Amino acid sequence: MRQATVGIALWGARHPGRLDPVAEVMGRKLDAAALAQIDRILVECIHDLVGPEFMAPPARQAA
Repeated sequence: MRQATVGIALWGARHPGRLDPVAEVMGRKLDAAALAQIDRILVECIHDLVGPEFMAPPARQAA
């Protein structure tokens, strides 16, 4: 979220109890070395990005 190009973070919680651990990490920040390592891993491992169309429902066929 500290990156200018990131506007939202999506959480995968399916019920409120899954958000309980979030309180433990609030206020923590990653240093520049950790952020650089994350960026390197993403570049090396993600070759086919998933776009917003992934979240859209499939188009319906006319009956």
